[in-house]
Amino acid sequence: MVQLAEKAKNPGNKTITSGFSELTYGAAATIKAFIARSGSAMARRQMVFVMPAPATAAFEAFHNHGKRLEWDTLLSKAEVEGGGTYPYVGAVTLNVGRGALHGPGMRTRFVSYEPPRLAAATIVEPTGLFAYWGASMRHRDLPDGTSELIYTFNLKLRPRLLGMLFDPLAARVFAHETRRRFTAMAAWLEANQATKRG
Repeated sequence: MVQLAEKAKNPGNKTITSGFSELTYGAAATIKAFIARSGSAMARRQMVFVMPAPATAAFEAFHNHGKRLEWDTLLSKAEVEGGGTYPYVGAVTLNVGRGALHGPGMRTRFVSYEPPRLAAATIVEPTGLFAYWGASMRHRDLPDGTSELIYTFNLKLRPRLLGMLFDPLAARVFAHETRRRFTAMAAWLEANQATKRG
């Protein structure tokens, strides 16, 4: 069963403008450039999950766009523009939400992609209520055959006044959906590991 633990780096879920060390240089530079242009902070959360499989399997489950929709509770569509099963640095992916989150989708560009250790992506252009969105995933093998997944995301709503009022709430909602999503991924990994052992 997946273990969930959230780091308390941002007490009270306050918006912050610094501390991008968990992201790659490319993603951090993109975030800092956005803040410099907009003159406003954004909401940031870091979440830690223990996955019931090695880092290679966890990385594969998330970034193999041919398998991702077998478990992803957040998306109804996930594809690499131009074709292909896996993203790469510079690749743009289209991600369309499920249910109430269904819409035209969000296009994201990968700024880092280092299997099975690290991936990071940022929004290509403002979409819907999002002025900015970016996330990174770091994977690390643990001694017992499981792996740690550190997921960090930053978001900013638009227009600016809406963001000032509701960025923390949006981050809380997205964090809730992220927990559901990675719980489903863990269950999928657990089932697949059991199948391999059987």
